[in-house]
Amino acid sequence: MSDYVKENPIIFSRGSNKVTKNSNLTIKKIVEDLKEFPNMKIEVAGHTDAIGSRKINQAISLKRAKSVRNKLIDLGINRDRIKARGYGEDIPFVKNNSKGYSKINRRVEFNIVEE
Repeated sequence: MSDYVKENPIIFSRGSNKVTKNSNLTIKKIVEDLKEFPNMKIEVAGHTDAIGSRKINQAISLKRAKSVRNKLIDLGINRDRIKARGYGEDIPFVKNNSKGYSKINRRVEFNIVEE
């Protein structure tokens, strides 16, 4: 799951929690995986780039995680299997540029909590 998401990231426009159209295919693949492994529980981990305040970035990252969590639920995954958590700008995937910008850092990742 992690490798697939790294190659096909779920990304967002700056300051937004709306999933980009291309990211919907990745979400559908995650749903397939979760249906294949019905006992698996996951954490949806939201992240941001470093533009803006830490407090705002924390809030945005949580909204991103909840947005993806809601899409998974809408596609048939039991809400009890999915936890949403925002990490803000604290765990960048790549180094942000000098202005704090990096599109790839505005993302959601999935962590397996229980199998």
